[in-house]
Amino acid sequence: MREEHLVRWAGIRPESLRLARGEVLQAGRRFPVHAARLWIHPNQPGHWDRLSGAPPYRLAVPDGVIVTPPTSTYPRLPLVGLRAIVRNKLDLRVRGKDGMVSLRSGSWWWTFG
Repeated sequence: MREEHLVRWAGIRPESLRLARGEVLQAGRRFPVHAARLWIHPNQPGHWDRLSGAPPYRLAVPDGVIVTPPTSTYPRLPLVGLRAIVRNKLDLRVRGKDGMVSLRSGSWWWTFG
């Protein structure tokens, strides 16, 4: 995720997170890995900026998370990285024709508009 997302959505500065194991090389750059607890809060269908009120879903991220600086153009979608998607057995779908992104696991289904 980008630093701006961490600060705006969680009110946390990256430097306040404990460093996890080493660094990750992505797109030719090295990024430190931070220890964190990651929760996904479902939004109201069709509204990216309104929470649904449903309980959040905690993702397993034992390998940590990467926070990119505000000047970085990396990463883009999905904000939840591929490692977290694979580890948590999530189903990510992007529908280009209407700009909808859906994230699914087991019995829950969220659509981000």
